[in-house]
Amino acid sequence: WRGSEKIYATATVGGNSSDDKKVNLKEYIQSELEMRPPQEVGLTVHWLAVDGTQPDIPQNPAQEPKPEPVHRVEPEEDTEAPSDGVQVTQLLPRLLSEELQLYFSRITTAIERGGATPVTRQQQDAALVSLSNDSGLQELVPFLVNYVSKSLYKHVGNPDHCRTLVRMARSLLKNSHLHLELHLHQLLPALLTMVVAERLSTRVGANHWILRREAAMALVQACNLFGDDYATLKARVLRTLCEAAGPDKSLPTQYGGFVAISLFGSKAINAFLLPLALEYWKAWEAALKTTIDLSHREELYMC
Repeated sequence: WRGSEKIYATATVGGNSSDDKKVNLKEYIQSELEMRPPQEVGLTVHWLAVDGTQPDIPQNPAQEPKPEPVHRVEPEEDTEAPSDGVQVTQLLPRLLSEELQLYFSRITTAIERGGATPVTRQQQDAALVSLSNDSGLQELVPFLVNYVSKSLYKHVGNPDHCRTLVRMARSLLKNSHLHLELHLHQLLPALLTMVVAERLSTRVGANHWILRREAAMALVQACNLFGDDYATLKARVLRTLCEAAGPDKSLPTQYGGFVAISLFGSKAINAFLLPLALEYWKAWEAALKTTIDLSHREELYMC
């Protein structure tokens, strides 16, 4: 200001020009005051992470949404195709190391070959010994139990092969490094089938009696191992065996029930077998005097 006279500033480029716009300094100064000056530098405190999780607050960078996992379902193989062995579950190559996959393949191959020759019998015995002693097989337990149970159902009618599978089950039960508690619902029904099934052989004269006894021994072995952890296990198994020993059952089924109950000890014999012994004995002796069927007489003699 110069007195009461307003001062205007003009800018010229490349010489004086009367067409340049005049700028009012008062308006220019007031327009600059509308823009706030920057604040002083300072520090603020906030949580970067809480229990390993970044809080969703303005001070932290925005998190990108995680993509949802995609579960791919593989098409199942044709189950009607003929196969000599049990198909290994598709999860096997995904969950196990190559060493465990090779071990599983060697074990199942030795079991399926049987003991027809001294070499295959030696391989089979070595496989069973390995299952009963080796540690570090816990990851294979679901696959081994699944293999045993499905193979027993599949090979009903072949007592020799079923005996080998029962020996495999007993080897797993014998191994103190393995925990089979969560797989008893698969193993015990298969063993019970081998004990009390009405017919376990498709060939006349095949020795299915020894299969029933060995399966009963494996069944009692499992009950003794896990009976303390599952209070009702023995009672449920004994109830099933008592039903198998009923008078309306076939003689092979009764034989399996009697053998398995007797393996539980003297208390089980006194409670469940002795009350039936006299009645059954008289009925079997009367049947022996009248029957001429050789297979039926064999069943009576075994009982």
